Amino acid sequence: MRSRSAVHVALVGAAVLLLLFEVGLDLSVRDLVEVGSSSLLVAVIGTAASLTIGTATAAVLTPGAPI
Repeated sequence: MRSRSAVHVALVGAAVLLLLFEVGLDLSVRDLVEVGSSSLLVAVIGTAASLTIGTATAAVLTPGAPI
């Protein structure tokens, strides 16, 4: 297995930040308030599901690593 270079990690980090910035430009608090509590519920469930799936995947793929 190849290790990731510092340049690769930096480029991936920059891409993620750019993606989050782009999403943030299209999101307004007014729109979230209009949608109401359903947007909060979706955000909480989506975040919890992502963390759970990511942790479970890490545990399966790297059984000896600390989580």
